[in-house]
Amino acid sequence: FIQSILLQPINLFSDTNNFSKGYFMKILHLILATLTSMAISAPIPLRDNSNRIWNRDPLFNHNSENKSAFLSVHNFSFQAVNRYTISDDSTISGNRLLILLADSLRYKALSANIEGFYDQRGIYGQNIEWSDPDLPNMAPERSGFDLHRATLNFEPASWVKISVGKEQHNWGPLQLGGLMLSDWNAGFTGLSQQYRIGPFVIRSLATQLNSTPWGYGKDFSSLKIEHRFFSASRIEFYRERFGIALAQSSIYAGEGRTFELPYLIPVYPFHYAQMSNWRYGNEGDNSYGGFDGYVNFLDKQLKLYGEAFVDDFQGESDAGSQSVQNNVAGIAGMSWDIKKKAYGFIEGGQINSLVYNHISGYKLRYQSKNALIGSPLGPDQKLLWGSVGYRIRPELTVDLTGWYRESGEKDINTIYTSVAGSRDDEIPFGIVEKETSGWATAKYNWKGISAELNGGIVHTKNVDHVENSESTEPFFGILVKTGINLNWKNNPSEE
Repeated sequence: FIQSILLQPINLFSDTNNFSKGYFMKILHLILATLTSMAISAPIPLRDNSNRIWNRDPLFNHNSENKSAFLSVHNFSFQAVNRYTISDDSTISGNRLLILLADSLRYKALSANIEGFYDQRGIYGQNIEWSDPDLPNMAPERSGFDLHRATLNFEPASWVKISVGKEQHNWGPLQLGGLMLSDWNAGFTGLSQQYRIGPFVIRSLATQLNSTPWGYGKDFSSLKIEHRFFSASRIEFYRERFGIALAQSSIYAGEGRTFELPYLIPVYPFHYAQMSNWRYGNEGDNSYGGFDGYVNFLDKQLKLYGEAFVDDFQGESDAGSQSVQNNVAGIAGMSWDIKKKAYGFIEGGQINSLVYNHISGYKLRYQSKNALIGSPLGPDQKLLWGSVGYRIRPELTVDLTGWYRESGEKDINTIYTSVAGSRDDEIPFGIVEKETSGWATAKYNWKGISAELNGGIVHTKNVDHVENSESTEPFFGILVKTGINLNWKNNPSEE
C-alpha cells in the first residue's frame, strides 16, 4: 500500500516536465527515509514492546450463547499489528507483522491461560532479549515465535490463587514501567501466588534466571556455572481514594544453588534471609525494597502517584560506608482524565548510578538475559516526560508528548572493582547523553480496527557519551491493528 502511494506521483509528471522522474524519486525517497527513521532513534515509549502493544485499543467482540460445554470455558482472542518503515538503516527498514493468539479456559478451581505471538522481526525493537547473546547483530528479517503467557492456575477459594508457568509482570503505577518489576522483558517462568486477606492483597513471584555464563557456542566444560534466582513479593492496600504497596525482591546466586524456602514465602523478610544464609550470606544474595502509592482527587479525575526503589542504603557505620553512594531510585507523577475529553500525565525522577548493577558482578545484576527486570531506563538516569491528549470524538484522539532524558556513563554493563568514594559523584555521571524529543500521535478506532500515526523529532547531545557530539533526527511511524475477541457462554435456560 505504501509502495503504491510512493510510485503514484511519478504519473503526475509528463516527459516535458522540468523534473526528471529519477531525480524526483530520489528526493522523495530521501525525505521519507529521513521521516521514517524510527524505532532506533525514537524514545523508549515508541519502540514496539511485543507485550504492551497488545493491551491497547478495542477489538471486534463477539459474544455467543452456545450449548457446548467445551466452548463455554474458552475465551479466545486474535490480534494482528502491522508497522511499515522506510529507512536506509536495514535493521529497521521494511515491514513488521505481529500476530497474537490467546486463549483461556476454566474447569472448577482450575484454569489455564495461553498467549503466544509471531514476530516477523524477531530482534527488532525491544525483542533483543530473546536473541542469542553471542549474535546480537543477527539479520533483522529473522522471525520468531514466543509466549507472553502460559500458566496453569489453581483457585480453590476466592481469596487464593496459585499459578505455575510463564507470565509477564508489571508492578506499580508508573507509565513507563515499575522500578522493581516491569514488563519490558521476556517474562518469567516460575511460581506466582496471590492472597486476599481482608483489605490487603499479597502477591509474589519466584523464578530462575539465566545461569552465568549463558548462551550458545560456548565451551561450558571449563567454566564455572553459577545458578541465578529471583523472587519478589508485595502487599497492597488499594482503595478508590488512595492506595499504598510495600514490596521486596531478591536475586540470589551460587554454584550448584537451587530454590530456597525463605524466598518462596511472600511475607518472609528477604533481607533477613540474605544476612542469615549459612552458606552464601552477603556474598551470594542481594535484597531490595520499595514502595509505591497513589491518591485520587476530583472524583478520580486527577491522580498523584509515585514509586521508590532501594537497592542499597548505606548505614554510615564507618568511613568506608559513608563514602559510598546510596543506590536508590524514585519517580513520581500526576495523571488526569477530565470529563472524558482531556487526559494526560507528567512524571519524572532519578535512578542513581549504582542501582541494578551490584559490585559482585553479573551474577547479582538486576537483569534477565539481556533485559532489565526493573525499569527499561536502567541505572544512572534522570527523566522528565509527559503527554497531553484530547478525545475529538470517541473514536478519534490526538496526543502531544514531550520527553527529556539524561543518561550517564554508568550503565547496566559497567564493571566495578570498587564503589568507595562515589558518594559525591554527579548523577548522572561523566559525559551525560541528553535526549530531548517531542512527537504527536493521532489514533483512529473504527469497529475493532485501529490506525496510529506518530511523527516527531529527537535531538541528542553528547551522543554515546562523546562530548559535544549532536544528532537531530525526525521520525515517523504508521501502525495498523485489528483483532477479534470471541466469548462463548451456556444458554441461561440450560443452566
